[in-house]
Amino acid sequence: NAGYQFQEPEMYLLATNFSFPHGIKEFRTEKLSKFNIDYVFPVAYPDWSIGPVAYIKRIKGDLFFNYANNKFRAFNDNTNTIFWANYNLMSYGFEISVDYHLLRMIFPLNTGVRVGYTNYSNSFFSELIFGINISQL
Repeated sequence: NAGYQFQEPEMYLLATNFSFPHGIKEFRTEKLSKFNIDYVFPVAYPDWSIGPVAYIKRIKGDLFFNYANNKFRAFNDNTNTIFWANYNLMSYGFEISVDYHLLRMIFPLNTGVRVGYTNYSNSFFSELIFGINISQL
């Protein structure tokens, strides 16, 4: 996945249409180019039925790498000048998630955990993942 967004705000700066790399909160952007790569693979197809409570369909893994270059105009108080702030943002890591049906719902749910590293804060991060696919009918 790749993309580029550019805006020239006269009065209001709009939010970006793209997501920042995993583990990095969105912040001001005027020029944003991004590149994401994911390798999603099945870990197991257990087909476990836990009575009427849940049906566990699949366990899957994902290796990811995200890169973004973010530029925006900023003001330097010391020199009273406007300059282009430039950030190269990266994150990489893995996630593991489970596809399942809860309480015999027709829509499959996806729950998991994502763990990775980002150069923006030079630290590891973890995120909980939750999704529902309403287009599978």
